[in-house]
Amino acid sequence: MVFRLPGREEVALLNPSAYEIWLLCDGWRTQEEIAEHLADRYQLSADELRSDVEDAIARTEALGLIEGPRTKSRSVTLTLQTENDTRGFFAILHSVWSALYMVGSEYAKRVTLLDGEDDYWETLFEPTTDLLTPGAENIELKPLRADLLIEQFPELVREDYTLDVLPHHLATWPKGRVFAERLGNRNARRRMHRVYSSLIRPRRWILDEVEAFCRAGIGDHPTIGLHLRSTRHLGVVMEAQQFVDDVVGPAVERIVAREGLDDYRVFVASHVGDYIRHCRRKFGDRLIERDIKRDPDPATDFLLLDATRSESARDVLVDCLILSRCNFVVGVPSNVLLASLIFNPENDLEIFDYAMDLRESLEFFPTRP
Repeated sequence: MVFRLPGREEVALLNPSAYEIWLLCDGWRTQEEIAEHLADRYQLSADELRSDVEDAIARTEALGLIEGPRTKSRSVTLTLQTENDTRGFFAILHSVWSALYMVGSEYAKRVTLLDGEDDYWETLFEPTTDLLTPGAENIELKPLRADLLIEQFPELVREDYTLDVLPHHLATWPKGRVFAERLGNRNARRRMHRVYSSLIRPRRWILDEVEAFCRAGIGDHPTIGLHLRSTRHLGVVMEAQQFVDDVVGPAVERIVAREGLDDYRVFVASHVGDYIRHCRRKFGDRLIERDIKRDPDPATDFLLLDATRSESARDVLVDCLILSRCNFVVGVPSNVLLASLIFNPENDLEIFDYAMDLRESLEFFPTRP
């Protein structure tokens, strides 16, 4: 991998091993965690890799390709009242991510999502790695729409602000075929992963819950992850049994046949109890699922379930992280599907046939004027 060094004429060349270590330097992992991650991936001892990781990080840091957290003289608090927000959790999450990305790197950034008096962002996510200077100026940003942020606080917006790594900024979601092509590109997803993971990281207890579930339910089995939301979301009326038998089943069967899978598992992320019930019938012992609150009616909106926003956010975040651990991810264009692909840019993406030529009409952030 060749890097053009900022402000310098020469370029830096990283071999594949150093490049992989550089990708893992996301501002959150320690050197020990990077060594453990690589050891697990390549079935080696972390002790064997530790010195190689330290050397690679020292070289890339000397080249200016990575840097540690720095003390910032100003801070920005992004505050969003979510009590009456009708969007799903990951629509809000992507909004926060966009705002964090837009605000210049010279600012320390904090996030507060208020559902009444409950700040569930603090419950679910680690604080950023930015360091605050005591007595730093605090600017509170309530609107998270890009156009309002640019209009009201132009001095906060980073000079190199671009939408290249933020596909959800599109005025409408792309058709399923375009979404599949764009998000099927692993290089694009790797770019998004670097931006995302440098700004947002789930709490350790969330990651531990995901790890425990995957260890018990997935193990070493190849796994197909399904994100099943109401077909009504795309304006298609389809009963739960018909959806599972005519759409979900054939999609799984195609992957199994194409990849030659044998002892595989199917993970279902859905708030619709009827989808889960028919998936149990369809996939039997291959199905793995989480015991969370679900509504039996496919037409019921997720926000109407008998759960607090904090509980709903926790459940959908855990589901999304489990999807990211699956070898194959299948669904329709959605915030959850997008996030699972960003959390893990290496898995394979499939879009349900019925959604490939449909267009959603959800409004997202406009581009920079």
